[in-house]
Amino acid sequence: TTAATATNATTAATATNATTAATATNALSLGGIAASGYTRNDCSSITGQIKGFALVPASTTFSSTLTDVAGAYNCSGQAVQARRIGLGDYEVKFLGSPVTIALGNIVDPSTFTDHAFVSFRQIGAGDFEVLVYNAFLAAAQDRQFSVVTP
Repeated sequence: TTAATATNATTAATATNATTAATATNALSLGGIAASGYTRNDCSSITGQIKGFALVPASTTFSSTLTDVAGAYNCSGQAVQARRIGLGDYEVKFLGSPVTIALGNIVDPSTFTDHAFVSFRQIGAGDFEVLVYNAFLAAAQDRQFSVVTP
């Protein structure tokens, strides 16, 4: 009924199966799936996880050659790179990633709404052209933006 260690027990400090246990073989799973199975970090799963993200600090002085984006995540484990093509026109590349969908937004700490937005065009797998545009000004802009790949 009570044991310090047991294969089966009603109460145990450590047990393979137990009614009550400090540590049990199945205590770290949910429905038989290990905790690591609920947050996947691969590119092939279709369970709804985010496959990549980046905050691109776009500006007039941003590199015109592909450069690593700091603090970004890519399901392939490789870098996320970005470059400035021209005014409000950027390329964001998730190296080694097969993603085909990207979405994002302007990231601006200001408190006013200025009607700026981003649009995406897929160049290839994991590779997107991002256009930053201000509808109120009817002009392209160099503005910091986010990218998320589901």
